[in-house]
Amino acid sequence: MNKNSVQGWTRRVGLPETVGSVPELLDLMADRHPQKRFIADQLGDSATYAEACERTKRLARGFSDLGVTKGDVVVLYMGNSTDMVMCMLALGRIGAAGAPINTEYKGELLGYVVNDTGARVAVVDEELCEVFQQTRPLFDALSAEAGGKVVVRGAVNGGADLVPFHTVSTARPLHELVPTDPSSLFMVNYTSGTTGPSKGVLFSNGHVLTFAHDWTKCMGSTSDDVLYSPMPLFHTLGFILGVISTLLKGGAMQLDRRFSASQYWARAIECGATLGHAVFSMIPFLLKQPPSDLDRAHGMRGIWTGPSGYAKEFHDRFGVRIYEVYGQSEIGVATFPVDWDKVPAGSCGQPNHDRFELRIVDSTESPVGPNTSGELLVRPREPHTTMLGYLGKPEKTVEAFANLWHHTGDQMYVDDDGWYFFVDRAKDMIRRRSQNISAYDIELVINKYPLVIEVAAIAVPSEHEDEEIKVCVVVDGGFGIPAFIDYCRGALPRAMVPRYVEIVEEIPKTANQKLAKYKLKEFGIAGMTGKTYDVERGRYVAG
Repeated sequence: MNKNSVQGWTRRVGLPETVGSVPELLDLMADRHPQKRFIADQLGDSATYAEACERTKRLARGFSDLGVTKGDVVVLYMGNSTDMVMCMLALGRIGAAGAPINTEYKGELLGYVVNDTGARVAVVDEELCEVFQQTRPLFDALSAEAGGKVVVRGAVNGGADLVPFHTVSTARPLHELVPTDPSSLFMVNYTSGTTGPSKGVLFSNGHVLTFAHDWTKCMGSTSDDVLYSPMPLFHTLGFILGVISTLLKGGAMQLDRRFSASQYWARAIECGATLGHAVFSMIPFLLKQPPSDLDRAHGMRGIWTGPSGYAKEFHDRFGVRIYEVYGQSEIGVATFPVDWDKVPAGSCGQPNHDRFELRIVDSTESPVGPNTSGELLVRPREPHTTMLGYLGKPEKTVEAFANLWHHTGDQMYVDDDGWYFFVDRAKDMIRRRSQNISAYDIELVINKYPLVIEVAAIAVPSEHEDEEIKVCVVVDGGFGIPAFIDYCRGALPRAMVPRYVEIVEEIPKTANQKLAKYKLKEFGIAGMTGKTYDVERGRYVAG
């Protein structure tokens, strides 16, 4: 796209700045606010806008020296840190794409995602290096034999293919930007699949910028705001709706390593936060904390995102507004309240008309009327505002955008006044501990346990805001639940370890031999029976 085309695009999509890429935006903000703090992490590493610009220029050269070029994908297996932010922004300067990976992935899951990226270079934190190196025999392009390079942030103990981070971060600055525009790839983010492996969502510069802009519009954020975020940077909330939204407004962001209900307000006060990040399951935990003088000692006015059903209770106690919206990584923010003071309890807002067309349809894709549940379909009004597709999975991209509408897979309804209400999650996706988890990924690992013949993972109700994982297993002789859970804890990320286990004689199937999971959810009460073992409480539940 030429300069006039980019300017026309930014005007049509409503961006406040006439830039067509994230690296251009950083350069602009470094010129405008050179000495203003941009980002800081929990260990005290911070950067002003000018310092961030300089650091990313050095890293851009360092990555180039490793052979990274435009269109390449680089894996970032890192915890929240200022360095991780700098790596993502630096890769954009040379037209490459960062792929932040869930730091709890290990073994088969880590191997699958790394290979799916096709990356030849990875940046790994020292404390994660052992897990990463143990998985390298499963890697393709990133294997030592294939010439893959692993940049280690911290002490390096290993072979010649391990590169110290400081040699990359202290390279001579690369001042020239590789030409990119709203249509150019900026990052790859892995979102959980519903009936298959996790898919890499291809984010263009345009998608990232408009997604972040809609967040700033919803929150009413300004250059004076300080955002406190305990969300991981491999999550779109942490990076796109955190780092990039802050960058768009010239504000400041404070990263935290992880969420702590007991320390949330203290840390918000410490950094002077005016806005906060949370997700649905975190809100009840904050409300369950004992009353404290800190409840009203902070300067925070809003949290994204939480259930609007808690909005009044939360505001009465903490003086903070909860913002409930609906969105997906593939599209961005599809609904949000136009008038926050009139939101009906349970509603996720009204259509983001400036960005999308919305339609709720039945199984034949015919539109349904008000107060009737159906699948939400979404399509953009302008190009470069939704995903480029799924990495290496063109058939899944076509499937998602069948009939030129993005199929969210989520059930919703709209009332007579135009307010949208979320009804149910996409088939086979489990929402647990603020993460969308693929049942397929859980089953892939559990099926490798020697005494499991067959497994089906389903979502069951939780006493908290999200869902819990239950696995139904057909087993061989000698199977024991304690040993099985020990295996799961060693092979799966924490959020994927099942809370409930039930031994069954068979997994029900459809006529074409697919798992009929809906039948498992009909057993007992919402899928819970007297034979369901509660791992957390160490006993069987009452069906």
